[in-house]
Amino acid sequence: AISGANGQRNEQIADLISKHGGKTAKELKGGEPVVKVAQPEPPTAKAPDFSIHDAAKGGNIEVVKQHLTAGADVNAKDIGGYTSLHFAVGKGHKEIVELLIAEGADVNAKGVGGITPLHYTAGTVTVTVSGSAGKEIAELLIAKGADLNAKDNNGWTPLHEAARKGHKEVVELLIAKGADLNAKDFGDTTPLDWAIHSEEIETADLLRKHGAR
Repeated sequence: AISGANGQRNEQIADLISKHGGKTAKELKGGEPVVKVAQPEPPTAKAPDFSIHDAAKGGNIEVVKQHLTAGADVNAKDIGGYTSLHFAVGKGHKEIVELLIAEGADVNAKGVGGITPLHYTAGTVTVTVSGSAGKEIAELLIAKGADLNAKDNNGWTPLHEAARKGHKEVVELLIAKGADLNAKDFGDTTPLDWAIHSEEIETADLLRKHGAR
């Protein structure tokens, strides 16, 4: 009985081949078998155990990359309202700053108090093995459209921040890029006023030299 069934099946197969010009299913598909083995889906990238914000703050660029590969929102804010870019900028991690910007980080994102990344780098100069990273990072942010005259919740611009901290290199850069020398905060205080108040004499002289009052 089995032999008869096999013979009948072979006749059916021969008939199908004949109907298709004597070509087998494999030949009809250009040499490829009709049925292909399903390929397993590539494994989904898993986010690391600690946050992208902590990785950016700690200078761990590989973990930052892992988060981005896993689909992390580059502009997500932590509980304090800051983005990964704020943290990378504040700690002077230039390579991470470059990576985040390349992945679409908002250079004008505002954290608590209305502070932008440019405010952060203007008021925080991190010294690295290659020197001060503040100016280089400020240049990166400005090149990508950072608002030179953005005001935080006190009305301070990045120039107010740099002037009151005595960060001359950043002050010079902001002036060269067109920052408002005489911008007033909500207390009618200018960057020059803050430099004088903070006893940053060289910075005050620099501002005066460029016409600040």
